[in-house]
Amino acid sequence: MAAFPLVAVAVATLAAFMAGGLWYGPLFGKAWQARQNWSEADKARAKAGMGRLFATTLVCEAVVASVLVHVLGQIPHDPAITLMVTLGTAVGFVIPALAVNYGYAQKQAMVLAIDAGHWLVVFLTMGLIFVAFRV
Repeated sequence: MAAFPLVAVAVATLAAFMAGGLWYGPLFGKAWQARQNWSEADKARAKAGMGRLFATTLVCEAVVASVLVHVLGQIPHDPAITLMVTLGTAVGFVIPALAVNYGYAQKQAMVLAIDAGHWLVVFLTMGLIFVAFRV
């Protein structure tokens, strides 16, 4: 059995975190907040809890990267398969789950589109890093 690729998981986690920062910052942050009807008080409350949110995000993305690396370790290394598994997980599991929850919460379709795009980018980023590390 191969050793757990801790460095690849750490790099994938940090890259996913940075991708999210860009996604919900300069790329789609204002649009996402507007579609959520955030008030100035909501924005201030979110800013005050940012440290805890960032820590939670890093832990959750590390869990995602660890599970993905475990799944990828069960199949022969092939860059195309690695990308199919990582993107397939986003498209086949994560985004449909978001769509169900957002439907019941009656969130705007644009919020789903922004969040779904974020997860596609995160999983693609992790997949590309795992390809680079030959996971």
